[in-house]
Amino acid sequence: MRYTRSMPALPVTRRDCLLSLLALTAAPMVARPDPRPDAPAGSAMYRVEILAFRQPGQSPMAYPAPRLSIPTPIPGRVTPLNPTDLQLSAMESALSKRGYTLLAHSGWTAIVPPMGRTTAPLEDMLPPTAPIVGGIAVQRGQILFLNVEVDYHLPSPDNSAAGIAYAMRERRRIRFAERHYFDHPAFGLIATVTNLHGTETTG
Repeated sequence: MRYTRSMPALPVTRRDCLLSLLALTAAPMVARPDPRPDAPAGSAMYRVEILAFRQPGQSPMAYPAPRLSIPTPIPGRVTPLNPTDLQLSAMESALSKRGYTLLAHSGWTAIVPPMGRTTAPLEDMLPPTAPIVGGIAVQRGQILFLNVEVDYHLPSPDNSAAGIAYAMRERRRIRFAERHYFDHPAFGLIATVTNLHGTETTG
């Protein structure tokens, strides 16, 4: 459809604004380390980084959600990144200037075998006081997916009750070198996945 002067301007949504920010902040290239020698044959290593933030405005109503079901991680499959190696700092700064409150910023490398799945428990990636809990998994098959199973705990105003929990459950096909935005009325999450080893591509 062609836009003319006689037509009303289309509203700009919160998602539109965030996607425009994603396009303006490019991530640098990273090195390609090999997976651990004891990893299953054909394994690939991925670099995952997440940035979670609270949406501005009044908190919405929370609805019941399935309980978190985070598997016990296999030792050596997930390694946290040093905070100085995180690449979404420019995005974090841009969101802060626009009134968003940061909830979590972390990254890790994940070794994923062929037709397998590796989950990073956020309790191992974030400080104990972080309001974000759950896990994020890289699922590898003919197509690469990122599985987000996260709860955001908002304390009650008077700290007299357990507070409110908002649930995000989403599975997204991953394209390398792109920033993926997971939207929720109460909070949002930006994730990047980089292939550090192997020749597979997504498209």
